Amino acid sequence: MYNISIAENTLPEYLLKLRAIDADIGSNAELTYTLENDHNGLFRLDKTTGILTLIHALDYEYHTSYQLKVEVHDNGMNFLSDTCIINIYVLDQNDHAPSIQMKFNPMFEHNQDGNMAYIPESFDINLPLAFVNVHDQDSGDNGKVDFC
Repeated sequence: MYNISIAENTLPEYLLKLRAIDADIGSNAELTYTLENDHNGLFRLDKTTGILTLIHALDYEYHTSYQLKVEVHDNGMNFLSDTCIINIYVLDQNDHAPSIQMKFNPMFEHNQDGNMAYIPESFDINLPLAFVNVHDQDSGDNGKVDFC
């Protein structure tokens, strides 16, 4: 079993070289690697070298981990094989800016853009002026928002 950690949004790159050993000789010792699931083209495994490559950047908010199953078999007439599991853990990055939505209290007149309200002088200071919603798509501490 192999465990790999990779930051989300990492550009495509080499991840790992698998190495299987076969004590036979000739075609019985020639090995072919097969990736059971490439997760819609995110990963590629070279069938002769065993090099695993990341093809597209990963997104922590979409998947936090992937499990790959690799089979290696020799090219003998009655081929023999083995499998291994590769766990890929995606590390979260602070890659989303927070978004702010603000709506004025509907009891106030406001301009068409909704960015300026007309507050009467007799306004009751115990009523809210506006309702503010802040959201950050990041996870964990990266998704926490502080108001200043």
